[in-house]
Amino acid sequence: MMKFKITKYSSLGRSLIGLVPILLLSACQHASTISSNFDRPEAWQLHLRPATLEDGTPLAIHETIYLPVYAHIYYSDHTRLLNLAETVSIRNTDLQEPIILTSVRHYRTDGSLLKEYIDKPLLLKSLATADFVVPENDITGGTGANFIIEWVSKTKVCEPITESIMVFTGSSHSISFLSRGVVLQREERLQYNSASKFSRTEDRRKPQEKHHMP
Repeated sequence: MMKFKITKYSSLGRSLIGLVPILLLSACQHASTISSNFDRPEAWQLHLRPATLEDGTPLAIHETIYLPVYAHIYYSDHTRLLNLAETVSIRNTDLQEPIILTSVRHYRTDGSLLKEYIDKPLLLKSLATADFVVPENDITGGTGANFIIEWVSKTKVCEPITESIMVFTGSSHSISFLSRGVVLQREERLQYNSASKFSRTEDRRKPQEKHHMP
């Protein structure tokens, strides 16, 4: 599902164009110091905490989600590209129980792995949200990039909502749209294993469903 929004700025906004180069220069000067924090969400989202998963820990659910993202999009023709800032949002919708993020992987258009954003499981409390940001100047993912998100829970919980929001802001117009994740695989009643990550106590793996455009 995608939603688009195009906004036209007023004459007052256009009068501020002269400030844009100054702001961009300031952002470039700080890029080297904040880029590592973008890659470590717990460094700038203090509500995210490491979660303890020991071998043999019983788990109720393990789910794998595919989330489309766009580093840029085509306009006019295939030679013209518009760069976009990306925000990946993972929202725990359960009113009482936490979930645990075990992997957040970013893949390029050609399917190769670009980056793993977490090096240890992260606890996402009830109704909490974890954000992962890809800056506008990072176009390595391309037009067909995606995130593969894996999460587990120790008890039955409501499924999280996963969304990606793409944004471009220009001198006279802005563009924003979002994509939502699709569940690729869901497993129930399993145990955590540090070597293979998971082992099923029973074969309750649900087959991947085919997804068709309406």
